[in-house]
Amino acid sequence: MSGGVPSMRSRWSAAAPWITACALPVAFLLVAGVLLFPGAGHDDTHIAYWPAHTLADSGRILNYNGERVEQGSSLLHILLLAFLLKVTGADVVTLGRIAGIAAGTAMLVVLFVFVRGIAGRFAAHLAVWFSATCVYVVYWSFGGMETPFVPLVGLLLIIALARFLRDPASPSLLLPGLAMAACLTVRPESPILLGGMIAGLALVYWRAGGSRLPAGVDRRVMRGRLARLCALYGTLLALLLGFRLWVFGQWSPQPVRAKFGGLSWAALKQGLEYLSGSAGGMGPGSWALPGALAIGCAVVLGRLLQRNPWDPGLWLALLYTGGGAAFVLGSGGDWMEGGRFLVHFIPIAGALLAMALTGTGRKMVSSMGVAFVLIGLELWGIHHFMDHKSSSCPAWSEVRGGCNGDPAAYSWFERHSRINQRDMPVIRALDRWTTRIERRKREPILILSGQMGMVPYYIAERHFGRVRFIDLRGLVERSLTDCPAARGVGRTPMGLSLDYSGYFQLLEAQDSACRLSRPDFIFDIMSLYAGQVTALGYTMVYRQRGSVTCVDFPGAPFVDAHAFIAVRSELLGGEDLREVVQENF
Repeated sequence: MSGGVPSMRSRWSAAAPWITACALPVAFLLVAGVLLFPGAGHDDTHIAYWPAHTLADSGRILNYNGERVEQGSSLLHILLLAFLLKVTGADVVTLGRIAGIAAGTAMLVVLFVFVRGIAGRFAAHLAVWFSATCVYVVYWSFGGMETPFVPLVGLLLIIALARFLRDPASPSLLLPGLAMAACLTVRPESPILLGGMIAGLALVYWRAGGSRLPAGVDRRVMRGRLARLCALYGTLLALLLGFRLWVFGQWSPQPVRAKFGGLSWAALKQGLEYLSGSAGGMGPGSWALPGALAIGCAVVLGRLLQRNPWDPGLWLALLYTGGGAAFVLGSGGDWMEGGRFLVHFIPIAGALLAMALTGTGRKMVSSMGVAFVLIGLELWGIHHFMDHKSSSCPAWSEVRGGCNGDPAAYSWFERHSRINQRDMPVIRALDRWTTRIERRKREPILILSGQMGMVPYYIAERHFGRVRFIDLRGLVERSLTDCPAARGVGRTPMGLSLDYSGYFQLLEAQDSACRLSRPDFIFDIMSLYAGQVTALGYTMVYRQRGSVTCVDFPGAPFVDAHAFIAVRSELLGGEDLREVVQENF
C-alpha cells in the first residue's frame, strides 16, 4: 500500500544499513571488553549502586546512613539503575555493569548515525572504529560507572538540538527537552557544559551564521528557536536545582562539595598533567591518537570559520569537545586509570577527526591509510593497557585468593576485579566484627574510613540502620563538609585531603556547629594509616598483606592487597585478641 504506514520490511530495510555497519565494531568492543576487562574500574561503582538500590526499594535516594544525601555523581545513572532494578529484580551490581556495556554499544550506533548524516557513510565507519578500538572507551564501557552514558547522552543532545535548529518541519521541543534533561543529570558539570554550548551556538549564529541558514528558515525563525532553547535550558536547570535543594538540601551532589575547591592554577596544572598522562598512557606511539584528534577538531573548526556556514551539528560537536576538555583542565582531572574523563568526549572528537580525514578531497586510499595507522596504534594500546594499567583479570584467568570462601555472594564482574577481590576478605572480617560489637553497643556502630565503595555497600546492606559511616573523604555524608573547622581542608579529585590524625584533631577542636564523633571502627587500604590508627587508641584486629594477582596472567600490573580493620580499644573489654593476618594473596 502506498501512502500508508510503512511495513515492517520497509522499516528494516531503512534501518539495516546502519545496524549492519555497526555490527563489527560493536562486536569488537564486546569481545575485547568481555575477554580482557570484565572487572574494569574501581569499587566506586558501588557508591552509585547504593542509592539506586534504596530508590527501587523505598522510593527514596538515600546514602549508606539512610540520610537524604546524593552520594552518586550521576542522577541519571541512579534513576536508570533504579528503574531497571524495579523492573527486573536482578542484582544491582550486575545490572550496573550490563547497563554500562549497553550504553557503550548504543553510543557506537548513535555515533554512526550522527556522522553519516553530516559527512557520509565512509566517515561514519571511521568514526565508529576510532571509538570501538580506543582502549579507554572499551575499558570504561565495562567499568560499571556512568562514564559510557556521558558520550551517548552528548551525541543524542547534539542530534536533537541540531535537528531542531536545522529542520523546518520539527518545531517541537519534546526531543530537545528530553535530551537536555538527560544531559543536565548525567554528570555534575553537565549544566555548565550545556549552558556553554547554547551560549556558544548563539554567539556563532550572531557572528557568522545569519547569512547561511537552511532552506526555508529565515533569520527571525532561527532567532526564535535559539531563544526557545535558552528558555528551555533555564527552565530545566531551575527545576533540577530546585529538586536538589528540596530533596537533598544542597545545589549539587555531595561528591562535588568534597572534590571541587574552586578554579585555581594548581587545579589547572593538575588538569594538564592528567591530560598529558592519559594521552601518553596507551603505550609507544600513543601520542599520535590525541594529536590526531586535536588536529581533526582544528581542521573542522578552520573549515567552518573559512566558509562561514551555519551548521549547528558541527558547531555543537566542537563546543561539546572543547567544553569537555575545559572541564578536565578546570577540575584537575581524575585519579582513576584509563582516562575516564576523556571518554566523555573522545567519541565526538573521533567523529570530527573522521570528518576531517574524509572531507579534504584526498583519495579514499590516503584517508584509509591514516585511519589504519591510528587504529593499529589503538589496538596496540589495548594490549599495553592490559599489561600495565588494568585492574581487571582477563576472563580466562582467576584471582588468587580473595573471595575463595564465598564466591556466590558476588557477581561475575566483581570476581574478575582485583580491586573488588582485595575488598572481599575485608567485608567478611568487618561483617563478623560488626556483628560481635553490636551485641555490646545499643547505639549504631560508627565506622570511619576513606574507602566508601564496595565494603560500605555490603556492610550497609547487611547492617542497615545499625551502622553509620563517617567518610574521611566527604563523598557520601556531610559531617566533615558541614563542619566549619574543616573548611580549610584541601579538595582533591579523591575528595577531602585529610588523614586520620587530621580527623581526630578536628574532633578535639570542633565546636557545637560540627557533628563529628569518635568512631568505633576504622578500616582502610593504606598501610601508612595503620600506624596513625594504633597511636589514636585503636587495636588492630584484622590485617591483610600481599598483592592481588591473576592466575595464569603474570603480566598484570601490581595491585596492593594491604588492608586493615581496627577497633576502639575500650570496646574489646580486655579480651585476649591477636592480630589476624591474611596471607592468601
